[in-house]
Amino acid sequence: MKMKPLMEGWRKYLAEGIEKGKKFEYVVVQTVRQMSGVKPLTGDYYDKWEEWALLSNKTGNLGQMAEDLYNVAKDSGFFTTSDFKNARMQDIGKQRYAGQGRPIEIKTDAIFGKKTISIKMPGDTQADSSKVSAIINKVGAVVDASIEKIEDEVVAENFRKSYEEAFTDEVKNKIIKASEARYLTDRRVKTLINKIENPDPGDNQNYEDILEALKLDRIIDENNKIIKEELKFNSDEITSDIEEAIKSTFAKNGMLTALIKELLTGSAGFKDIPGAAARYLLSPEHAFDLQDKDTIELFSKAIKMRISLKGGRTLNIEGVDSIKKGMGSEISLRWDIKTNDLLNALEEATKILAPSNPLPGVEDLSEQTSVAEKGFEELYDKIQDIMFAAIEK
Repeated sequence: MKMKPLMEGWRKYLAEGIEKGKKFEYVVVQTVRQMSGVKPLTGDYYDKWEEWALLSNKTGNLGQMAEDLYNVAKDSGFFTTSDFKNARMQDIGKQRYAGQGRPIEIKTDAIFGKKTISIKMPGDTQADSSKVSAIINKVGAVVDASIEKIEDEVVAENFRKSYEEAFTDEVKNKIIKASEARYLTDRRVKTLINKIENPDPGDNQNYEDILEALKLDRIIDENNKIIKEELKFNSDEITSDIEEAIKSTFAKNGMLTALIKELLTGSAGFKDIPGAAARYLLSPEHAFDLQDKDTIELFSKAIKMRISLKGGRTLNIEGVDSIKKGMGSEISLRWDIKTNDLLNALEEATKILAPSNPLPGVEDLSEQTSVAEKGFEELYDKIQDIMFAAIEK
């Protein structure tokens, strides 16, 4: 086979495997360039953008959403025409967070001029998602960066002490152990049974062998119920440990916004990698400056933490993994931005912020009181109360 057809076939395979969110980012870059009066970029996945623009989502196709994002970005006042004309994808790839561990996804998806952008699709989304163990490096990076900015040595020392008392070696080891564990879900077993009962002629996997291996290793019983306790997923204990450690480190010291900012920007963990940390967050619905204090306060109210499972992992049981490697799941830590939570936070903010200082995405502030009269402290207190309640649940 000639090299050119081989490479073209490989690129097609890779392009088909790209998730919709990444395709949307390419469509955004090309749409922004086109709507600002310059030609779209060529090569790599840039050439797929017109095809990807037609892909549907709950709120429309990617092309229309990209146009909406451009209009929101243009109206925000954050960007110049020159920024739009020089839009491109960020191409530095995965990087090591705080210089530790394996390279991970950075926060910047695209660059407008020299401005780094985190692009989100409309609706519910995530500020951050990672292996549970990553919270250890993330919290450490935030604490170090925050202490550098605290001028009062006593306050800085108290903050450091709170962190060390909350994230003890025992807590860290428990988090790491949970992160390394593998789980089997009832849903995964039901899917396996369904594939046996309703075989796909084009699927060559022997699912009956997998089911038999699960029974031989006493993972499930004859009724296909999971009986191996260590493979059953229960997030309560690890969730409680992480929430309590975060509360003791950040919330009790009035530093919760430092963590929220890091989840959105990566500015502490990626501080030594130019272009990795995001300055702005754009979606078809909103534009946010992530260096703005009021914006971070807003997201402190909207972001919620949860532990969930990510599938496609080994079970670390030879009898099963030798037949199929993707039967297991591992836990991940996700920080959700639910649409209703964000809208509620925006609505609350518009009751307090002055018309002269609106939050992007909020249109009518004509009847609201000024910051001078009420101050942002009122919103901050409410945000902290809500976050305390969320963490304590």
